[in-house]
Amino acid sequence: MDLYKIMVSPESTGYGLMARDPEGYCYVYSANTELWHRSGEQEVDFEFDREAVYEPIDAATAEALRPGVRPVDRRSMGAYVRDLEALPPKWTKTSAEVGLLTDTTRSRPLSAPVVKLALSRSKGSWTAAVNYPEEKRTTAQKLVSDLRRNRRKSFGRAAVEAKIVRKPGKIVSVLVRPERSPAAQAHAGSKN
Repeated sequence: MDLYKIMVSPESTGYGLMARDPEGYCYVYSANTELWHRSGEQEVDFEFDREAVYEPIDAATAEALRPGVRPVDRRSMGAYVRDLEALPPKWTKTSAEVGLLTDTTRSRPLSAPVVKLALSRSKGSWTAAVNYPEEKRTTAQKLVSDLRRNRRKSFGRAAVEAKIVRKPGKIVSVLVRPERSPAAQAHAGSKN
């Protein structure tokens, strides 16, 4: 995905973040939900109006800027946040799914909204939760081990499966999905 810093004008101090996929769908980062949500308004503005300023950035810059995105005030823009939260899981992405690498200095690399999104995806599909550079593979393995052993209170004690996959560009991605029941696992095993 292509990543952008969005500003009202070149002089703006406040900013937002946007990811645009190859099909032209635009996803804006919400500090309220800690996820990226499809925005038809940004798609129209990016393609036609260009009222906002779109500064291309790389994944490392986007990750560094992400903590500076301000949450939307729910009192004045509550409907906007509710609309984002109401989007179907297919139109919501994690930071890992838009290509950001996880800051390894963060004490909690995996947030409850990411796990909630993974649990809401249909048919238990895998969701990219966090991405690490290849040299942090041990950090990724520790996270997977921790997720397999513990049902975290912050995740509603939901049981998740976790695994690691290698991605192009020397990236190691931690994927999560809802833990399947023993009957479902046996059924899947009989198909292979």
